[in-house]
Amino acid sequence: MPRQLRQGLGVHLRLGRLDRGLLTAVPLSIGLLFFFMLAMISCYQRDGAAIWLERMILALSLVAILLVFAFAHILKSWRRSDTFLYTDPLCPCGSRTAMQELLRRLEERRDIDITILYADLNHFKYVNDTFGHEAGDRLLITFAHILSRVFDGQHAMTARVGGDEFVVIFQDITQREIADAWQQVELDLLEESRRLPFHYWMVSAHGCATRTAGSNQPLDDVVRSADHAMYLCKERQKRSEALRNSA
Repeated sequence: MPRQLRQGLGVHLRLGRLDRGLLTAVPLSIGLLFFFMLAMISCYQRDGAAIWLERMILALSLVAILLVFAFAHILKSWRRSDTFLYTDPLCPCGSRTAMQELLRRLEERRDIDITILYADLNHFKYVNDTFGHEAGDRLLITFAHILSRVFDGQHAMTARVGGDEFVVIFQDITQREIADAWQQVELDLLEESRRLPFHYWMVSAHGCATRTAGSNQPLDDVVRSADHAMYLCKERQKRSEALRNSA
């Protein structure tokens, strides 16, 4: 997933984690400061102002160090969770969470066209059953590489949503542009098929749906429409394959 887009997707969840971190770090620091204040008052009454001031500086320094460590831990968790949440654990693309978050952010955008492309690999189960899951994983990684290379950019994001199913989310793109880009996907699939250590021609079915600017259609409905369009494409491919085999 593009770095800029991944950073944008992480903003609101980062703020949520920051809030939770502050809810822990700030009360703890205030409690420690209150405890040290009581101790310093007792010290002042017993030992005098000079020693009181010295110990007060020491106490404030300890609290400051604790706060620095707390915020460093929060920042470290941001970086780890960005990778975990927004990157697919297997493929070099976005995760289902990344897709859902981008759709949530785009839901209120009525000034742009938003297009969803749904795609999967034909006969993927056959590869898993015949050549093993490592072979299937290789296909998924290769397919994700191709989709990301062809489509990803400032206004598009590729995400794996489960199994061999992938979604690409576009902003302000024409169906013609998608069709031209998909031709490159098919060429890349053919080229990568020649490099596989087992006999399998990578073929993908895909479908698109668009919510035009000004429409109030929920983006979840657009995703379902794209999924259905992919299913129809897969059915057409099956019929064509059956006709070729019977000829």
